[in-house]
This record gives sequence, C-alpha cells and structure tokens, in this order.
Amino acid sequence: MFDKTKEGKTSRNWLIIIPAILTIWEEVKRFFRKHSHDRSTKNLDITNEQLGTMENMLVRLEKHIQLNREHIDNVRFQLMLITLMNLLLVLAIFLKLFILS
Repeated sequence: MFDKTKEGKTSRNWLIIIPAILTIWEEVKRFFRKHSHDRSTKNLDITNEQLGTMENMLVRLEKHIQLNREHIDNVRFQLMLITLMNLLLVLAIFLKLFILS
C-alpha cells in the first residue's frame, strides 16, 4: 500500500508541524490567561466604581436628610409661634368680653 519512503516523508511532515502547533497552543493559552485576568480586574474596577457611586449617593442622601430636618425644625418653630399668638389673641378676647365688659 505505502512504500517506506512515502511513510517516512509523511512522518517527517508531522514532525515539522508539531512545533508550530505547540507554539500556537501556547499563544492561545497565554491569550485566554491574559483575558481571564483582565476580566477579573474589570469586575473589580466595576465593583469599586459601584461602591464609589453608592457612597456618593449615601452622602447626597445624608445632606438631603439634614436639610429636611432643618426644614422640619423651622416649620415646628413657626407653628409654635403661631399657636402662641393665637393663644394670646384668645386670652385678649376673653379679657375684653368677660372682665372689661
């Protein structure tokens, strides 16, 4: 079927191709290894960015809460003042009606 020279030549062709295949295999491994590292670094960067965004949102929320508390204190003071003024007016009306009449 095959003579020895043809078999010898075929086996030598495979011997020539094997180093090229090994080189390509090493390059493919290096490529995937590098990209898997980049993927984890990218995920870490995204996580850090998300944490920074959440921290920024918390700071803004704390400022907003503080402003709301100040506003509530102002409104409470105004209500106390209005209530005191109404009480004094009611007392003045009762004095005018019952005592001075």
